[in-house]
Amino acid sequence: MAKTIDRPAAARASREAEAPGVCHVVYANGLRRAEALGPDVQVALYARCLHKGRPGLVELWAAKRTDRGAKLAMTTSRRDPAYFPRAGDQRAVTRLARRHREAGDEVFASPLTRAEPEPGKHAVTSGAVVWVDIDDAHQIARLRAFAQRPHLVVASGSGGVHAYWRLSSDLEGERIDAANRRLARGLGGDMQATDRGRSLRLPGTVNGKVGRSCRVVFADLAGRALSPSELLDALPADPKPVAEATPRRSPALAADEADRIAPPEYFRVLTGLSVPERGGHVLCPLHEERTPSCLVYAEPERGWWCFGACGKGGRLYDLASALGGGPVGRELHGEAFLEARRWARAALGLER
Repeated sequence: MAKTIDRPAAARASREAEAPGVCHVVYANGLRRAEALGPDVQVALYARCLHKGRPGLVELWAAKRTDRGAKLAMTTSRRDPAYFPRAGDQRAVTRLARRHREAGDEVFASPLTRAEPEPGKHAVTSGAVVWVDIDDAHQIARLRAFAQRPHLVVASGSGGVHAYWRLSSDLEGERIDAANRRLARGLGGDMQATDRGRSLRLPGTVNGKVGRSCRVVFADLAGRALSPSELLDALPADPKPVAEATPRRSPALAADEADRIAPPEYFRVLTGLSVPERGGHVLCPLHEERTPSCLVYAEPERGWWCFGACGKGGRLYDLASALGGGPVGRELHGEAFLEARRWARAALGLER
């Protein structure tokens, strides 16, 4: 895509990106240093921390503002294979970032890799990095107090931060989204920046919205990757209001006698877990965890909901389907629904 370079603006952006800023780095050999890093080094550090050893491609894209606060206008195509360098190719990522930084563009990159040169979350099938985007500077104290220190922290330039954690095992696509939502809720992050296909501002470039640089402020190349449960179990109790988590009632099931069974009862029968009569939190049967994150409500119309890694919820037949690895919610229909219904009713002794 052709672009016109505003040379005075580009020069200002380049100077701002190259301004010194202290970064605290823990290198792979355990050496700790606080040092000023140039923009190219910051880009390479970001790529090394998040993408080293990963399969697939990284997406980069760039855009320009005509004025501070103005909307971004794309200067690259998100379908151009040239902007999908291979994960681990730090030189290619650095070269692309430098080209657009020197042109006065703002540059964004995907924390997760993808198999094909395609934008969006559908191109990301799994990954081993999760993150939180904290826009409100007042919420950063919650990140500092969090027991699991991020592997990478980037100051966005507008007062907020992006924090990233490496995981010891891959999560499937929807579970990445659920983990990011949990981090955002627990740490005061932006819920709009949680989907797995998201691109975030690349350090070593300039935030044109405010005219300040986006910088790496902390990078830990020696820290071990965390298991998903190890990370998410360290979060405070989920503050999401109960009303937001209430599954929708399906009119088609209103006349079903099974629809009147209390969730604690059917949860005990289908999972074998002990659930208080009045409902409460239990270990989610759909993933490994140490701290109960699945809330089983007392009322049939409210069902159950996992606030942990899987983020699933619903009612009786949703649970039956999920336990068998099937869909839930609006995706549960047709033969999958009939099979879940047959199994649940048989388990509850409702089949004549």
